[in-house]
Amino acid sequence: MIELRNFVKNIKPYKPGKPIEEVIKELGLSGDILKLASNENPLGASPHAVKAMSEKIDDSFLYPDDNCYYLKQRLSQKSNIPVSNVIVGSGSVELIELIFNGIIGATVIVVLRSLLLMILFLEISAGFPFLSRLAGWGTAMADPNRLAMYLTPVVCLTIYKSTISSKRTARLAWVLLAILLLAALALTQSRGGLVGVGRLVAAAVGLC
Repeated sequence: MIELRNFVKNIKPYKPGKPIEEVIKELGLSGDILKLASNENPLGASPHAVKAMSEKIDDSFLYPDDNCYYLKQRLSQKSNIPVSNVIVGSGSVELIELIFNGIIGATVIVVLRSLLLMILFLEISAGFPFLSRLAGWGTAMADPNRLAMYLTPVVCLTIYKSTISSKRTARLAWVLLAILLLAALALTQSRGGLVGVGRLVAAAVGLC
């Protein structure tokens, strides 16, 4: 009798987010809705990418080059490393899976809140995840996205205050504070925080 491996039996079903259309219906939203949790570009597709795809649409009947020959050549030239050392995948998930497919029984340190698929790939390769917590976990300083959530409105407020202050000294102080906070926000590397500030600043400029 064919039987599932234990790790397959223990897999918890992944719960994906709802499509934007369903969220709009459920919450009664309107206007432009952006998803920032799926590595989607809120600015839309690059015009260069759209142009490149349009030029190749007539060749879509051909079998795709899964070896990415020309891309690997360009990457090799740009990074000055041999083509044989270049690997291309469909996103970081495939690259991580390829790495774990090449090892068996390894113990890998996985920081909590990392990509959940890391643990799944490890189990497939008969590996062992060693779960680790960041120092100070549970505080804003240890969670970049949480820290960015606090910083974003403060940054916007300081930018606003710098535009309405009548005294030169006060305006300069607000500008310097805004720069420091923006630098701190950039260090969190939170896409949502940076995009949020960018959109609010753009909206403010549009209203002026």
